[in-house]
Amino acid sequence: MNEGSETCRFLQLWIKPDRRAHKPQYGSSVYDKADRHNRLLQILGGTGEAPAWPNTAKLHSIRLHQDANVFVSESDALTRFELSLGPNRQAYIICIEGDLQVDDVQLDTRDGARITGSSDSGSSPLVLTAGPSGAHFLIVEMEKAASR
Repeated sequence: MNEGSETCRFLQLWIKPDRRAHKPQYGSSVYDKADRHNRLLQILGGTGEAPAWPNTAKLHSIRLHQDANVFVSESDALTRFELSLGPNRQAYIICIEGDLQVDDVQLDTRDGARITGSSDSGSSPLVLTAGPSGAHFLIVEMEKAASR
């Protein structure tokens, strides 16, 4: 909702539920900037186990009917996150503002990327580094989609 004459910035994501006929659920949460400043804040959690990533706060109050987890961060310039995707996991990364280096891929404002983990039993390293002006970004970590 807009506050007076301020421009509303809106990001909408759709995550398909794990089955039909779930009772609809709605919710909202308010977090302080400190909760996501230079750290990952888990804002949504699903039916599976969330990754044990370093420097993560888990304050989510809304549960998803899917094996997916959503994280957000507002990071200062050159803040670095060393993460890993578990076997058969994937992540969608959206750079909301600023710029973000994801391994060797550069994401600028409003860019996104899909990263897939390995199909074997090992984990796949993933390095995110905020650019010179910092980065506000979102990560959706979830079960790897079936190949088509």
